[in-house]
Amino acid sequence: MTPPTFKCGKCGADTLCEPKEGPAVCPNCCEDHDYVYHRGEGRMCAHCSAEPPVDYYNYDYDEER
Repeated sequence: MTPPTFKCGKCGADTLCEPKEGPAVCPNCCEDHDYVYHRGEGRMCAHCSAEPPVDYYNYDYDEER
């Protein structure tokens, strides 16, 4: 069985999920990625289900000091 697909409300591309509020958006049209942890699936954007980029966790905490 194939997972259901939704259409992006901005460009019409297929999306993986439909957010709780507002129309679905694809990763290219998502204006603000909000990466949230989903148990068993890791971090994904709450709006478009995109995974964070590889360098998302590369934060140098020593730069702030």
